[in-house]
Amino acid sequence: MSTAQHLEKEIPDRPKARRERGKARLQLLMAATDELVSERELDEISLQHIAERARVPISSVYHFFPNREAAFFQLARKYLQDFEQLSEATLNSQPDSWQSYISERVMASADYCNAKPGVMRLLLGPYFSELRRDNVAGIFSVANARVRALNHFFRMPEVDDLADKIATAIALVDGIQSLSYAMHGKVTTHYAEESARAAVLYLRSFLPDVIPVQGTDNGC
Repeated sequence: MSTAQHLEKEIPDRPKARRERGKARLQLLMAATDELVSERELDEISLQHIAERARVPISSVYHFFPNREAAFFQLARKYLQDFEQLSEATLNSQPDSWQSYISERVMASADYCNAKPGVMRLLLGPYFSELRRDNVAGIFSVANARVRALNHFFRMPEVDDLADKIATAIALVDGIQSLSYAMHGKVTTHYAEESARAAVLYLRSFLPDVIPVQGTDNGC
């Protein structure tokens, strides 16, 4: 091996190393923000609090987030990714009907929200409208995951813009669960069930009541 080749092998890929460090630092900041959002109201959190919780200099926080809203936005996007993964994680359990699949997803989402106060504060609280507007792509990622699951389980009919309709159903669910959060500080069982009912009734405008499961001829 030549001297040049030896040096090339020994010297790390500096841009890659910087990217890895940056990714690790961002994950650290996200974890700190998640903890704070779960403990405090949003207007009580500053970038300085995030820096202190993550035990990093405030300059490191500014490198990623110009203000706290940017940190909240990033965390909201992570929460939406969690909802998408929740949809993908159900592909080994065949639901009885598309209505039961939608209802189960809505109830599971409510459970996830209740288990993580930060999710409710960001996605169901006063920041709801702005964060939802800025995270439209994340909402459609969740909707597309639901469409993929429906196609996995059922012989779905052709429906124009089904992902758009699923996204609208998600908005209905969010509105009802936001009302529950405003009144009770959580998504109660009653309002979770009402939000599931609203989503199913809306989607029945476009989907037949009976859709055969995959691998059957008549859905029986």
